[in-house]
Amino acid sequence: VKQARIVRRVSGWYVMLILQWDVSIPSILPHGEGLGIDVGLTNFIATSNGLLVKRQRFFIDAQRKLKLLQQRVSRKKLGSNNWKKAQKKVAKLHEYIANSRKDWHWKLAHQICQDAGTIFVEDLNLVGLSKAMLGKHCLDAGWGQFFTILEQACFKRGVYFQKVSAH
Repeated sequence: VKQARIVRRVSGWYVMLILQWDVSIPSILPHGEGLGIDVGLTNFIATSNGLLVKRQRFFIDAQRKLKLLQQRVSRKKLGSNNWKKAQKKVAKLHEYIANSRKDWHWKLAHQICQDAGTIFVEDLNLVGLSKAMLGKHCLDAGWGQFFTILEQACFKRGVYFQKVSAH
């Protein structure tokens, strides 16, 4: 064990262990059928083989409930026990949204890796997109997290993964 990190989330305490293992991992070479992926706001992804996946709206769907919970927090006396309980409910909802999005990304990544031997995605300026007019929707889509998860899923399944210029 190289490092242990204790993390506190609303749902509880977690321990993250980092292990050091001296193993040479061979790099994956491009092979099989190539697949290009384009991301967007109406369709989360459009692949070169014709697959269109609609974007799930995790944050937008929970926005009304979040607004209600945040109103309840603002009406409590700052620092009181009831204020802390209300804050915890808001944090639980945020964690639920994040976990739902991450789970959907993992399932979609494994579905994509199932059929392809080589995957290419566009290398976007995600920080610039998040500050633009449709920033909330770009952050709700979670493209950066999806690309990271897709890269990990490709590594697990032996699929070549490459980011290419968006231009």
